[in-house]
Amino acid sequence: TGITLEQAALPYWFMSYASPLVIASAVCLFLFFASRDFHSKWINAIAGSTLAVYLLHCHDGLFSLYREYIWQLHFDKPIWLFLLELLAFIVAVFGVSILIDQLRLVLWKYQVLPLYLRIETAVKRRFS
Repeated sequence: TGITLEQAALPYWFMSYASPLVIASAVCLFLFFASRDFHSKWINAIAGSTLAVYLLHCHDGLFSLYREYIWQLHFDKPIWLFLLELLAFIVAVFGVSILIDQLRLVLWKYQVLPLYLRIETAVKRRFS
């Protein structure tokens, strides 16, 4: 048996986005990737959808569902199985978020953007 998260001395301090450890990690990752130039279509598509990943996983309604699901995962299982299921869950949330954002981009390109351009043209004609 090990220490569970609720028994730890500072559980929320380490998990908080205001944690110095999280902030330092984010800055290091940003600096590492800021100097890189990627030419892969897949990497650029994923990178372009990371805001959607962030917005979907930090939404209050979804976050409480995620927390409850992860909380239920860790009961009565060996740690290796919990970590494997947790990794699969994280990858699934990330993948679904990217798919939703890519669908949004396609809808914008073929539905919303042409409508916007027609409205813009009509407004320019009207007020020119």
